[in-house]
Amino acid sequence: MTVPSSVTVPGNKISVLRVRPATSELVSKFRSEVKDWYSKRKKKLLDRRRCWLKKKPMSNSNHRPPALETDPSMPPQVSFPVLNNIQISNEFHSLSIRAASTDGSSYLFVVPFVSMRDFLVNFKIGGFCQHVKGLMQVIPGNPGTSYYQFHWMTSKKEFADTKSHNWRDNSLLQDTTCYSLESMIHQIMDRLATQGDIVLETREECWEFYPSIVFTKGSASHQKPHLDFPMANLMRAGRVPYVLHLPLCKEGLALQIWRCWDETQPLEKISPRFIFVPFGSALLLRADVYHAGCYGSKGNLRLHAMIFPPDIPRETRSLQHLREGTNTGSHEIQDVDPLSLLTLLQSDDHQNTTAHYITLLEKSIVSPRFWVVKPLDNIIL
Repeated sequence: MTVPSSVTVPGNKISVLRVRPATSELVSKFRSEVKDWYSKRKKKLLDRRRCWLKKKPMSNSNHRPPALETDPSMPPQVSFPVLNNIQISNEFHSLSIRAASTDGSSYLFVVPFVSMRDFLVNFKIGGFCQHVKGLMQVIPGNPGTSYYQFHWMTSKKEFADTKSHNWRDNSLLQDTTCYSLESMIHQIMDRLATQGDIVLETREECWEFYPSIVFTKGSASHQKPHLDFPMANLMRAGRVPYVLHLPLCKEGLALQIWRCWDETQPLEKISPRFIFVPFGSALLLRADVYHAGCYGSKGNLRLHAMIFPPDIPRETRSLQHLREGTNTGSHEIQDVDPLSLLTLLQSDDHQNTTAHYITLLEKSIVSPRFWVVKPLDNIIL
């Protein structure tokens, strides 16, 4: 799809047609109501946690996800489950995350229709990407890929002081998009806290949430494996952040996952595997798992978000890269063409579930004004 260079106003600037109160003002005005909402929510969460513990099955916490046995000419992949059409249909209107591994390090879920509609309208239709392209930062070592975090706001002046801004106050985010983002993350945190994958401290009401977009503006490339949160691999259980990866284009997204895949080998001997996330699905990855991306054809757009405890200071541009010499699988990555990776990874099942999700979208959004601009295609700036 082609994004217009301006929207409705003289001077080639985007007009903001609605004004909403700042998040700090809203919270201050309704302080007791907001506190009561979080208090009731936390009580329900703890009740669900107690019920879940009574039913909890015995599991092996050291289980490692199995690697697929693939053709030597194909990229090394990991056998994450593929959501089927029945699951897509059943979960099209409500969020239900499911474990992709038994150690709590990764989850998959169907993106609810309302959330996907709001994301496509806000990020793919209109001038959002055109407006923020001057604020996007190139990923070091990967000149073809850039990213933009919503709390960077909409101008160079605001960008210089990111700590004073709340992403919910970004004037380019529509109200419905903010509601969808918050609702999706609260539901994810409810599930993780119920199972004990995250632990809320006594005075904590909720974890922090920083959303962003990642954009392939040029050629795809192999990114250096990293952790989004430095020292996440040393954090205590229940306090490790999670990272969300959600494709916004029908070609999906791909990631490298680095860990030990052979149960006969020591945990320190890690190597890479690829995972493909089809459009309509999303991956939730625990932050102590080394990963990398920067794939997709030109114009690929995906939503990226970090979920972390409020006591962790967040430097939004700091990564912990995998030390050279600590792995034995680098050559496997270099042998794979990053430009054709998404095509190589897509299975027939992936294509079927993507087509089914798109069919459900078409039945739910019956408007030519939405579909004529091809909102599922890659962005052309």
